[in-house]
Amino acid sequence: MAVCRQSPLAASCHQERTQAMITLYYLPGTCSLAEHIVLEWLGLDYESHKMSRAELKSAEYLRLNPSGTVPTVMIEDRVYTENAAIMLYLARQHPQLWGQSLDEEARATQTRWLAFLTGTLHPHFWPFFNPGRFSTHADEAALSAVKAAAMANVARDFEILEAYLHNHSFLGGETPSMVDAMAFPMLLWGYKLSKPTSEYPHLEALFRHMLENPGVQRAVEIHGIQIPESQAAD
Repeated sequence: MAVCRQSPLAASCHQERTQAMITLYYLPGTCSLAEHIVLEWLGLDYESHKMSRAELKSAEYLRLNPSGTVPTVMIEDRVYTENAAIMLYLARQHPQLWGQSLDEEARATQTRWLAFLTGTLHPHFWPFFNPGRFSTHADEAALSAVKAAAMANVARDFEILEAYLHNHSFLGGETPSMVDAMAFPMLLWGYKLSKPTSEYPHLEALFRHMLENPGVQRAVEIHGIQIPESQAAD
């Protein structure tokens, strides 16, 4: 069902109804959570289609997205895939997704982090969640070694983000932006690691700040995600 949500980033529901219809194909808990967040922020009319892993490999879906991955976004009869491409397209149409980063240098910084998240950090999680794809051996020792290497790579990436956030409230600057939306599902996955997100104070703070946002809360609810409890001291 199409919905129109009031959002601080949207001028009004009446205005947003003039926008082309958007359809988001998503798999709960995956990186497609980021697109769900920004659509909620914008208050746009959109439909969401919850997919199963089997449906991602169906002939019908592969005609939309030959990679068989999420997210896929349809705007009228146009199809957009790949997180970075979708985010940048939406930001061109709705500049408020850059947050308060209005100058080219600030946007270049955000684009850097968008590329880092989608091209470096995200792939480093793949062997952790599906180690069998990255090993020619199926024994437990081999798969454990693959997962350990993945966690080491993610830890290095998290340290880079942690260092940047030492002097910034958000990856996009001092206000949340599409880059922080992109980071959110990966910070969520980080709680599954041997050194979880909660052990990086600035990443933990970013995650908790994002959780206070109504658009994030709505997207999390749609995905049916259980949020790890805060480890902050009482």
